[in-house]
Amino acid sequence: MKTEEKEINEALEYIKSKHNGEIPYKYGANECARLMAAYHKQKMEEKCEWKYDEDYEYYNTSCGEEYALNDGTVECTSLEDNKIKHCPFCGKKISLLKQEEK
Repeated sequence: MKTEEKEINEALEYIKSKHNGEIPYKYGANECARLMAAYHKQKMEEKCEWKYDEDYEYYNTSCGEEYALNDGTVECTSLEDNKIKHCPFCGKKISLLKQEEK
């Protein structure tokens, strides 16, 4: 299933959960728009946890992907330096996990 299709289905399930398993067509477009906004606000508050792997120089993401910053100068290889705030895979805000001491 495409990501966009999956997100629409998740949003519909969220709306149904707020209205006893029904899609509230009887409430009209304004109520549906309000519920969609609430769904998107909830999604934006969720975080994608990223952990840096020093051995292989890439990030592991909680959405199951891997991300490497291999372009740029030595001074510009962090997420902050590259102004990366949201996961390019799931769209959630990135929460950078601290490195564990070895």
